Amino acid sequence: MASTTSKDSSNNGKRKKVLLLTGACNGIGKAIVKEFYKSDYNIMINDVQSDELKKIAENTSKVFPKNSNDTKIAHFFGDISQQETSRSLIEETVKQFGGIDILINNISTPGISVIGKTTSNYVEPETTNYFTLEEYGISDRNLKGAYLCIRELVQYIINNKNKAIGNEKNINDMKTKPFSIINISCPFDSISDDMLYKGTISQSGIDPFTSSRSGIKTLTKTIALQLANIGIRVNAIAPGIISTDIHKDAKEGNQKDISKIIPFNRLGTPEEIAHVALFLSTNSASYITGTLIYVDGGLNLLHPNYYLESHLERD
Repeated sequence: MASTTSKDSSNNGKRKKVLLLTGACNGIGKAIVKEFYKSDYNIMINDVQSDELKKIAENTSKVFPKNSNDTKIAHFFGDISQQETSRSLIEETVKQFGGIDILINNISTPGISVIGKTTSNYVEPETTNYFTLEEYGISDRNLKGAYLCIRELVQYIINNKNKAIGNEKNINDMKTKPFSIINISCPFDSISDDMLYKGTISQSGIDPFTSSRSGIKTLTKTIALQLANIGIRVNAIAPGIISTDIHKDAKEGNQKDISKIIPFNRLGTPEEIAHVALFLSTNSASYITGTLIYVDGGLNLLHPNYYLESHLERD
């Protein structure tokens, strides 16, 4: 577990907005880093891939050079489904940057399972409707990691309200601040089984990655209701089939077949998810909470009988 920054975090006495991002090493995570870095946020990134975290921090600073008031990026290695790690992540981010304004939970663990395999290792031609113990380890890690980070952040804000919001005198003043928690979910609980088996490749059937991301939807709504009275907004983004490494096969020849089952007739890009995340982080979204935003090219519009009706029309 380690943390480093690219440069000193001072900014002429005024603190920049701070993003804490978990799951930074996947395609969507990398796009979020770039989008927020360009938008002048200081960023703490977390994942279980130590070397990749360092690479992202270094490359981001090189590709997007700043002026003398440089935006900074730091990294923190560790498994946030462990309570001590999630707590340390919050503490280290505050230590580095003076506070936290935005938390984005993008933890996806194709990373580590209890037997050392990745999510893709569990995908078989015929998936089952039941988890193995190893599969549950992935699902539990993703969902629990998001919950623990939210819990530790909220506790920090409440216990250190004056530090967290500047010179405000009471917690009610937090409502004037753009505190925002964004969870990355998925749309697969709202579309047909036929779609799951035909189009999502590595996420077909009921695999642990998809199920944990679907659980994020309920987590988002319940926590948003609990935190609404103190002005912390909690929302979720449901990406559809996005052109990332997890859909590598689609890039190698099957992309056209997959595109046919998406109303927009194409895969989404990580940047399109990052743009929505940035919007939800700003005051432009100040009256939005407890909402799941589908960024899926229309996948969620395909009701369970869609394919049956399509077949009947062709017949």
